Amino acid sequence: MWSWFLTRLKNIFNRIASVIIFLVLLVLTFSVIGAFTQARVPGEMVLTLDLRDPLSDQHMTNPFAAASGRLSLVDVVSALARAEGDERVKGLYVRVGGSGIPSAQAEELRDAIKAFRAKGKFVIAYAQAQLGKPYQWGGTGPAGYDCSGLTLTAYGVAGVALPRTAETQWSVGAAVPTDQLSPGDLVFFNPGE
Repeated sequence: MWSWFLTRLKNIFNRIASVIIFLVLLVLTFSVIGAFTQARVPGEMVLTLDLRDPLSDQHMTNPFAAASGRLSLVDVVSALARAEGDERVKGLYVRVGGSGIPSAQAEELRDAIKAFRAKGKFVIAYAQAQLGKPYQWGGTGPAGYDCSGLTLTAYGVAGVALPRTAETQWSVGAAVPTDQLSPGDLVFFNPGE
């Protein structure tokens, strides 16, 4: 009886040892593969922040916040603070919903975005929030806009002064080749004609 028991115990240990060796080899294989492949990080990037869904007040390490799948205000503010010093991050594109966010969150987010902008990085948010408003000849908002009125107002909110009309807006700034356009660049067709 003892020999049967010892044989059975030996078989169990051999199976456990086989599984452990397999797992060790699997980890080593992935480690070697990871050592030879490098993650591609873009040289320049624009961050995107989608505020159409509400932000959580809980940090994502909180199990209740993680289960909700919602982005955390704490994580957004921390990411913006890290991005301030990252030379690869050139700007922030914010998608804004129609319902708004609570005032305490808005204040904290505003302060984080102001600090981000103070480091010379651009922020695009205002223009998208105007989607759905009617076209209005000569309009500069808030009830309606024409094309140059929207750019005038959106850039003004971002702290950039532009002339009123499309023709005069075309005459300021630097021309950029089409393959180097970035979010926020103004595109003119048949300028000056």
